[in-house]
Amino acid sequence: MISRWITLVACVALLGSVGCVGSDPSFATVEGIVTVDGQPAQGLEVTFEPESGRPAIGFTDDQGHYELQYTASQEGASLGKYRVRIDVPSGSEAKVRIPIRYNAKTELNAEVLPGRNELNFEVTTKR
Repeated sequence: MISRWITLVACVALLGSVGCVGSDPSFATVEGIVTVDGQPAQGLEVTFEPESGRPAIGFTDDQGHYELQYTASQEGASLGKYRVRIDVPSGSEAKVRIPIRYNAKTELNAEVLPGRNELNFEVTTKR
């Protein structure tokens, strides 16, 4: 009976620790919609680049929705200010061209605050 109790406690402790993965308070969830000339854009790479450190990256689905991922086990992005790049990843079948002002020479900036961040981006191909 005691060994069953110990096994139960060990399983509950293990499940509790697994649930804590990605709960770092210096990170926040970041998601949003990317549109190109008013239409949702599928297959784009959204990169949040901090002044120093690792970027967070997400990819748009068929509705233009993205969610950032910092590492394989950490969703979102660390808190702070970012340059944002939106581009077509190499090898992608996306049929849209993104102007350089949104990627290599980006004019986009964002700030990630504690909690849930919804950051939408409207890309225009005409100036």
